[in-house]
Amino acid sequence: MSIEAGIELSWAFERAFHKYAAYESQPRDFGIGFPLTQNEIHAIVVVCENEGISLGELARQRGVTKGAMSQLVTRLVKKGLVEKEIAEHSASYVSLTSTKLGRKAYENHANAHKTMGKTIEQELFSDMSEEEMLRIAQKFNQFAELVDAEMKEVAL
Repeated sequence: MSIEAGIELSWAFERAFHKYAAYESQPRDFGIGFPLTQNEIHAIVVVCENEGISLGELARQRGVTKGAMSQLVTRLVKKGLVEKEIAEHSASYVSLTSTKLGRKAYENHANAHKTMGKTIEQELFSDMSEEEMLRIAQKFNQFAELVDAEMKEVAL
């Protein structure tokens, strides 16, 4: 591959990522009557898939501090999407479970992903083999690793 082709590919990645970031930043109503941010719905996803998860584990899985997750969970509790309970064995252990409304948001979010996945497959990748699609996914993962390494360099 020529340097010019590599630069063009890099610009194409950047444009696509910026557009997707803008898309992801828009709150959405997942069929529950009010919008949720991506951070909110993705926290609900983790809770629904791990009923009884601790606040600390949820924070770890989402890659944020326990304090930040505590604030987010407080909002989710106020919105009626998640319930929290302090464990009898430890006052510092907070267990999280989904509510009926939270589960509805989770299910509608999962359906939206299925629809988007089907559209992406039909419109972008229908002419490619599964192996070729997996190779593209591998390249995206390698790109993310390169960005992580660059971010570490900049932080030094």
